Amino acid sequence: GYSDGSIAIFNTKIDSKPEKVFYPHGSVSGNSPIFQLQWFNTEPEPYFIFSGGYPEGDGFGKQCITIHNSRTTNLLSFTDSIINFLCLPSTPFITDVQQMNALVVLTENDLIVHDLQSQSFPTFTLPFSFDIHTSPVTTLHYCGKCPDDFVAELQSVLSKMPQKLKSIKRWPLRGGKWG
Repeated sequence: GYSDGSIAIFNTKIDSKPEKVFYPHGSVSGNSPIFQLQWFNTEPEPYFIFSGGYPEGDGFGKQCITIHNSRTTNLLSFTDSIINFLCLPSTPFITDVQQMNALVVLTENDLIVHDLQSQSFPTFTLPFSFDIHTSPVTTLHYCGKCPDDFVAELQSVLSKMPQKLKSIKRWPLRGGKWG
């Protein structure tokens, strides 16, 4: 990606001009820079996932990620600025044909994971229920003898709250330790 919002594709065997230069958001001038770009060798054609490259003054700033191939362009919008993102492909080897499994996005206040195998790219339900950067918790109170049905009732109330489109797949990140 370039500072003019374009993406260039080079043939690594020929040291010359790019084979293709395109502006995924359509405008040839007045675009914001592409801040981060990842390319994936998927079938039947490659995908580009990037932030930035939007027409100036569109209001997107650093709050959107674009998923682009030659047929479709999808825009994922976030409430906070994007710090970083990482796609979890089906294989760690870049020369293999890959399938995009999930997109992990770190924003200023959240860790959001999108299911890229499902239509509309729903989010995964987080395995934790707190903001990773600043906690809204101001006090804790331990109750040692809660009724047996307390947790079940709490889960029932939480399940009735309105939710965004959620993936039904298992959380895609593995490993690590608590504490």
